[in-house]
Amino acid sequence: MAGYEKTDAHVPTINWFLFGLFALIGVSMLAMWAMHAFLARQEEKAPAPTLMEAQRVLPPVPRLQVSNTRDLAELSAHEARTLSTYGWLDKETGSVRIPVERAMELVAQRGLPGKAKR
Repeated sequence: MAGYEKTDAHVPTINWFLFGLFALIGVSMLAMWAMHAFLARQEEKAPAPTLMEAQRVLPPVPRLQVSNTRDLAELSAHEARTLSTYGWLDKETGSVRIPVERAMELVAQRGLPGKAKR
């Protein structure tokens, strides 16, 4: 019956492969450690930045959001102020904004504007 393999795997070949693999991993780790140490020493030797390099120059708009939590808090505060205070939308046309609560009271008293009934 020939339904199975009659020889075993060659164990010394597997051992040499595993030994080579771990040796390669070890050498790679040592090379990365040496490169990191070299670059850290190079960074320490680098001269101090000039005045021009030290000044922060912002890129043109649109910029990336730096602090999204602060920006969201500022936006929420601005929207809350807008929805709860009186203010002009357009002085020339006489358009104003009123607080949401007052607008709901007026709609409850007067009803919604709509088509004239026939």
